[in-house]
Amino acid sequence: MAIAQAAKQKIIQIKHLPPLSGTASSLLGIVSDPDVDIDELARIIGQDPGLAARILGLANAAYFAQPQPVNTVKEAIIRVLGLNMVKSLALSIAMCGAFDTSMCPGFELEKYWYSALGGAALARRLAMKMAPEERPDADGVYLGGLLVDLGILVLVNSFPKEYSLVLQRQQLEPEGEMVQLEQQLIGLTSSEVGSWLADRWHLPESVVRIIDYQIYPDDVRSMGKRSEILLVGASMRWIKGSLNGDQISLKDDLALHQVLGIPAEVLESLEVEFSEKEDEIRTLARMLAG
Repeated sequence: MAIAQAAKQKIIQIKHLPPLSGTASSLLGIVSDPDVDIDELARIIGQDPGLAARILGLANAAYFAQPQPVNTVKEAIIRVLGLNMVKSLALSIAMCGAFDTSMCPGFELEKYWYSALGGAALARRLAMKMAPEERPDADGVYLGGLLVDLGILVLVNSFPKEYSLVLQRQQLEPEGEMVQLEQQLIGLTSSEVGSWLADRWHLPESVVRIIDYQIYPDDVRSMGKRSEILLVGASMRWIKGSLNGDQISLKDDLALHQVLGIPAEVLESLEVEFSEKEDEIRTLARMLAG
């Protein structure tokens, strides 16, 4: 408890944490509202031309394979992405855009977005493959996947030189855990910072739990009642493994196969599906990072 309190105090001492934009604040107000209508969401996004352009760019991307161009945010919601996905994407883009990552050598925003988009999409698909009576809210899982690494952006923004050292050390010692390197070189982990900020900004409780989850437990069965954590964790390991060249098979993930009960053949099929979409996800990530 004393260690956690000390970490929280150090987080609070971050003096230049950027404020949320008006658009992000408005989106936060509706992200958990199941009754928000399409016109209201489109209106909020439309107030931020840059955000609207990114949502339209995503909707028109090859990943979603639309036969006709999508010209308005409302069309993007109705024809392509859906209300909940647009809420999640718009919120994550608006929130992440508050952080300046340009001063941190070695940090690649495109890789960040590749992990976020790919991990979130895979986690959502995995959730939909679970038995209905065991399935968590797939849209909440998707939002958690998009924001699980929010704390990295905070550290990159607030401690750019120190986080650059973290990245350098990680390249030199690939077997080293990022959590340990962050703790050694900064005194905070990205999960600690991210969960604190998510709680401060009143993100849904499930998202705070997902971000706060740092260490893959030896006994994954103990996490069975919090399946959203296992889904996002497994998805991010697989996606980041594809970036680092040490990807393991989804069917070999104990949490997915034995704890959550997703059949091995389903996991193999999803692995093929996402491997085939790798280039398209990279294109989406490049679009958001640009």
